[in-house]
Amino acid sequence: MVAALLSRYLEIKSTPSIFHPTIPLVLPMFDMPPDIPTEPSPTRYLLVFRRARFDKDTRTDTQIVQEFAERRKLANVVHLGTTKTDRRVHIVFDDSNPDHCTCPVRAFKGKRQKPIELGKSLTEYLHGRVQQWKDDDVRLRAAPRDYTVDSWPVRSEIFPVRFFAHDILTASC
Repeated sequence: MVAALLSRYLEIKSTPSIFHPTIPLVLPMFDMPPDIPTEPSPTRYLLVFRRARFDKDTRTDTQIVQEFAERRKLANVVHLGTTKTDRRVHIVFDDSNPDHCTCPVRAFKGKRQKPIELGKSLTEYLHGRVQQWKDDDVRLRAAPRDYTVDSWPVRSEIFPVRFFAHDILTASC
């Protein structure tokens, strides 16, 4: 038995490889499983822009999301919301996440969409914000009304507290 294994080893070793003439090509001794198409994993995306540049751009937030999805070949994109502060614009959308549950977050910055890392606290904040939007959506849909409201995507102007305090102080004078 040892002699048979040794002769097989020497036979493989002496056979030249197509990659390198002195190194033999050794193939695995087991059958490889067939290629199984994998489901895309749910991912949440955050796009961050400067407010001044975003306001100068002629594209809407929905068009930006569509272009991003086409460039990255994302199939099931749902635009969740766009928030604007005095300095930044944040666009949030999910890919392959129909329940909008907590999932990994990928963030990109600027027109060139440079990848950026989000810390754990920012990721948790983003998930909490989306959960708040989901709760508001459920509440809006449950309320009786005579008109139809499209609640997704959420678009809001959010200003820091100092602006509200400034408005209150100037209004009372």
